[in-house]
Amino acid sequence: MVVSMKLNFGCGGTLLEGYINYDKYNPNAEYIDLEKLPLPFKDGVADEILLSSVLEHLNINRFEFMKEMHRILKKNGILIIRLPLYHPEMNHVSWCHPHSYFDAVIDWGHPMGAGQCLPLFKKISFKYKFKRVSLSFPFIHIHSCWKLQKIQ
Repeated sequence: MVVSMKLNFGCGGTLLEGYINYDKYNPNAEYIDLEKLPLPFKDGVADEILLSSVLEHLNINRFEFMKEMHRILKKNGILIIRLPLYHPEMNHVSWCHPHSYFDAVIDWGHPMGAGQCLPLFKKISFKYKFKRVSLSFPFIHIHSCWKLQKIQ
């Protein structure tokens, strides 16, 4: 029986069933510091990596971090990135969001929402699968979700 390895990096208080949950601060999750590369994984071990509302909290070199996600994933592995949607009218960058929502990689103003990121994804050998913007209520949370597939 083949078991897939699904990693939930920066899980916070959200421990997902079917994933190995990692966080720097949650004592109920496996410890990981996502700002210290390389991460403690062998090459090509993960079928899926989930980064949900994580990247905007990290002080990282974006290109090196994406290369590290690529390294950890198996061929055809999936990287899911979920980010709060940044817009000047809703700027809530604060002490807990020290970086403006990965905006040097993802160009929110592009009609397809892919502006700067597609060349980066291609350079690192990720195939762009889809992007989705979602709203949740009763509080308005706007998120953008990216699904990428490792192609080499």
